[in-house]
Amino acid sequence: QILGVAAIATLGMVSCDTDACKDVNCGTNGTCVEGDCECDAGYEGTNCETEERAKFIGNWDFTDSCVPGSANTSEIKTSNADVTRILISNILGTDLGGQAYAEITDGTKVKIPSQSVSDVDGDSWNVSSTQGTISNNSFALTVTSVFGTSQPVVCTLTYTAQ
Repeated sequence: QILGVAAIATLGMVSCDTDACKDVNCGTNGTCVEGDCECDAGYEGTNCETEERAKFIGNWDFTDSCVPGSANTSEIKTSNADVTRILISNILGTDLGGQAYAEITDGTKVKIPSQSVSDVDGDSWNVSSTQGTISNNSFALTVTSVFGTSQPVVCTLTYTAQ
């Protein structure tokens, strides 16, 4: 009987010492918590190996609700400033150009914070957007742009991956 109690006590001690994170590799972009990876901001995936912004990177076609029938293109690139940022070209449309940065949150959401953008002539515009969500290789942003002291112009830009 003493042997049985000792065996049960040993089993109990072994199970208490189990490290749920022993064989879990979260790489350099995450931390193991109770056997699961919790990814740092800007990363996702089983082992936190993928940048959340990766789904936005590439060439996009976009339409502008303020210019019906418009056909614009944009290149979205990574930003060196932060892993949660992207750079969107032609934010003012293909004719005016302009590059704005946007922030990625929760892996699928993108938003342009208020910032100054220069057009192809060197004129300065203030731009910002509501939050958009990427789904099926497309997303839309309601962008507010202001040139000088003019009234704000609010347009919806709808992006589709090329």
